[in-house]
Amino acid sequence: MKATTPEQLVEDLFDRGEPIYPAYPGAAKSETSRAAANEICWFARGIRGKIARRLFEIHPNGETPDETAAALRISILTARPRFTELAAAGLIEKIGERRPTRGLAPRVRPNQFCAEAWRASSLLLGSKGALA
Repeated sequence: MKATTPEQLVEDLFDRGEPIYPAYPGAAKSETSRAAANEICWFARGIRGKIARRLFEIHPNGETPDETAAALRISILTARPRFTELAAAGLIEKIGERRPTRGLAPRVRPNQFCAEAWRASSLLLGSKGALA
């Protein structure tokens, strides 16, 4: 497989032709959860590519899902599962740092919860050749 961009590598690895995780958004066993996964499937594909591109471009530095969400101007609730999918595919790896999250509850201090920081893995960096 020869990818020319991070986005193309993500597309190639996730294009399995079957609705299987991590190529397809995860869903609980409820009908509502499966319906939601079906609705965001194509949207998630594009976001995974954008996140991969972001981590590729800032390598060797890394970011938490919340930091990447802020940089890409997307919801943290959209970014967090995409990080899990990219990690499951081996495209990103932890860098051994934990940083504060943005949090969801307004009454919780922002620094109370921390998340792992991630960076592009060697697999994702293998798409470096054709970038300008």
